[in-house]
Amino acid sequence: MPSAFAIAAVIAGASPAAGAHPPPDVDAVLAELRAEVAAIRAARDAEWTDRARAEQVRAVARDVLADSAARTSFLASGAQAGYEPGRGFFVSDAGGAFSLGITGFTQQRFVANFGSDAPERTPYGVNAVWGFEVHRTQLFFAGTAVDPSITYLLGLQLDPQPDPGDMPIARTDPAEAEGGGLEINYLNVTKRLAGGWWLQAGNIFTPWDLESHLFCAANVQSGEYSVLNFLFGAGYTSGVAVGVDGDDVRWSACYGNVIGLGPNQWNSAYNQSYAFSTRLNWRLAGDWAQYADESSFRGQPFGAFLGLGARAENGRATNPAGFAWGAQYGATADLTLMFGGANLLAEFVWIQDYVQANQAAWGAWLQGGVFLTEQVEAFAGWTVVSLLGTQQYGTAGVNWYLHRDALKLTAMAMIAGGGDEANFYALYLPGMGLLDADRPNNSASMVVQLQMAF
Repeated sequence: MPSAFAIAAVIAGASPAAGAHPPPDVDAVLAELRAEVAAIRAARDAEWTDRARAEQVRAVARDVLADSAARTSFLASGAQAGYEPGRGFFVSDAGGAFSLGITGFTQQRFVANFGSDAPERTPYGVNAVWGFEVHRTQLFFAGTAVDPSITYLLGLQLDPQPDPGDMPIARTDPAEAEGGGLEINYLNVTKRLAGGWWLQAGNIFTPWDLESHLFCAANVQSGEYSVLNFLFGAGYTSGVAVGVDGDDVRWSACYGNVIGLGPNQWNSAYNQSYAFSTRLNWRLAGDWAQYADESSFRGQPFGAFLGLGARAENGRATNPAGFAWGAQYGATADLTLMFGGANLLAEFVWIQDYVQANQAAWGAWLQGGVFLTEQVEAFAGWTVVSLLGTQQYGTAGVNWYLHRDALKLTAMAMIAGGGDEANFYALYLPGMGLLDADRPNNSASMVVQLQMAF
């Protein structure tokens, strides 16, 4: 490399002595210097980059170690989290004293209704109407608190149409039974006791008819509650309940404010002198797990279940006129047969003073189904009801279980046969898929529904 003296001499214009080497090439010297400076800068930048990368790696390592420590601590405590069919997404401590599970389902459907007498289809006045709707969406939070034997349940429902739970109030005040809002259905605490006994307080699915033993609408065969459940179901009750889950018999009884109007407060409108309901399920054959669904899937054992229910309530003298329902009482009986791929349901309901004093109302329902393949089930049913008049309803359809109960597609036809049930509960027929006309006679609907549950 040229000496500093030589460079200074060249720049100063000094003349070399005789016999000395020729002056160096200034451009070459400068080029060499530039290259040296660039090399130094490159080495410096490389060192800075290596340091930055090392710091990034160390940061990632710290994050991984922290996450690993958290996971190790979670697992070391014995806590559990994950997803299980029927339990949903869950988290629980080691002993199960505190836990939370989240389940839910939604039903999306298309309904087309046709009739032959437009004047009878007031207020529409046309023979065909159709449309889409998010029919029913429910979300459930359930788990344990303080002790594994103490459980809680919170159920939220969003339904644009009145549900069977809204129907009891329709007897006296139809304007109150409206869908469309977010509602609470289940809201209770249960204490499990020895020998299968339990105590419960809060908002309870009133023990009464065949479908009251099911957890929700996702478990019904047709994807929709029966006509009997719409017209005679007892909905939810605010009160206390006691029951026992035995090997062959499951029994429960509920005492509350008013049958079917929970959740509510105590006051002159809702506080009856008494409001009592009870149901007994008797397992003749099979197992209780299969009784949780109305359909009988292939591979299940033969099952036979008998159900009996009773209810009674009496309004106080201080109740408003619209809520003074008199000494209403009733009984119901049902039989469920499951053949491991086919099923048969039969139910009869009778209630005194259900619509008006000194007049009985009754209904009968028969429905059956059979699996054509492992995933496709055909079903059909017939219902006769007598309230202010007599009416008949027929249903037939097909279920395609794309993923068992988790994903189910239903196509169902519904026909309102001849009868004289004029203008009774007309506003609530769309919940079943029928037109809310003045008379449901001579009316038929086609319902296509997709149900997703987790």
